[in-house]
Amino acid sequence: MNINKYRLLVIFVLSLIGGTFLSPNARAEASEISAQQLYDRCRPLLLDPSSTSPGVTFCLGYMAGFIHGIQVLEVATHTTWLCLPEAATSSESARLFLRYIERHPEEVGESARLELLRALLPVLFCPRTPA
Repeated sequence: MNINKYRLLVIFVLSLIGGTFLSPNARAEASEISAQQLYDRCRPLLLDPSSTSPGVTFCLGYMAGFIHGIQVLEVATHTTWLCLPEAATSSESARLFLRYIERHPEEVGESARLELLRALLPVLFCPRTPA
């Protein structure tokens, strides 16, 4: 294993371990959020894209974390999954998620991360290619 792969693996493992030190409430909220809960937090962005409410801040952080997680996976597996434009933002990801849930209201009880993936893949999916 070359040194860069090793560093990436160490960073990934440390980030996982770090998550175990979150309060039980924070861990439960982060791991069990439904699409409806994420939708409710992101929805104010439709009315005020510059909102900094706690719900919107959570929404944008969730989007950023999700995208960064995909990017770490891509580096670790040498595979490109999402073709992110240079100007991709958390706000744009939230907008795509909101539009998806509005078109698929039957999915609101599902996992937010599953529904976010379903929202982003049709728009940003890349054929599997070496990174």
